[in-house]
Amino acid sequence: MSEDEIRRELVRIAVSEIGKKNIASTSVKPDVDFDGGEALEVLVVLKPDAPSISGETYTSFLLRSYDFL
Repeated sequence: MSEDEIRRELVRIAVSEIGKKNIASTSVKPDVDFDGGEALEVLVVLKPDAPSISGETYTSFLLRSYDFL
């Protein structure tokens, strides 16, 4: 799977969990984890007027992203 396909799917997961109207921007880029292995940095920036994200929503986003990867 290409980097672009991975990025699109992670953004799709974020939008489905948080809502497109609440997201200002997203970024997914390659990174290195604490052991020197491959990793991804996923950044979701919320709009200033977005409601607070619950722990349940955050956890669901993380688990769905992890399952995808």
